[in-house]
Amino acid sequence: LRMGQVPQAVGPRAQEESRCQLQEPVGRDDAAPQRRDVRLRRLLQEVVNVPATEALFTPLEWVLAKIAYEEERDRRLNDFDQVNRLDDSALAIRPDLKPYREVKDVLEAAGAVCCNALDKEPTIKPDGSVKGGPPSALRAYELGPDGSYTAAAHLRTGKYDALKYEDGRLIECEYDPKTGRWDGFDSSKAIVARDGA
Repeated sequence: LRMGQVPQAVGPRAQEESRCQLQEPVGRDDAAPQRRDVRLRRLLQEVVNVPATEALFTPLEWVLAKIAYEEERDRRLNDFDQVNRLDDSALAIRPDLKPYREVKDVLEAAGAVCCNALDKEPTIKPDGSVKGGPPSALRAYELGPDGSYTAAAHLRTGKYDALKYEDGRLIECEYDPKTGRWDGFDSSKAIVARDGA
């Protein structure tokens, strides 16, 4: 080979591979995006109002919280005075909130609501009913220090172990597999607590 020459494919396998790369995909399905949209709408209707995490947030609450956080951070760090005070090695970056606002619009169009689980009158009640509608096992949750999505709830599944630090080492902690509570469990430090109930 001379400098600048590209080696040619040799042999029947190499020739077959080069022919396959140039061919159009066979059996292209133009209805696939429509089916995907139908599946997405059905999935959104089923899970759009399912509270999750220890704070019992719905997807809409997470998106609203992210938008509020980024807007506040942008106001605080990216105003004219703050940016002009930066030295030459710093870079001010404005958050791109367009995708989050689009997700918010999609969720709201699908009927998303905020759970407000810690309010006196939550939008999604512990039995899973939304605004007084029928109960749902998928949306149902338990409030309390050892309620849904807490460390105690995860321990009750039997899929997790509890660990603690002792003398600077991480060791396994004993816990009750029926309640998920461990030695030193402090319900007053739990994120989710029931007020007056």
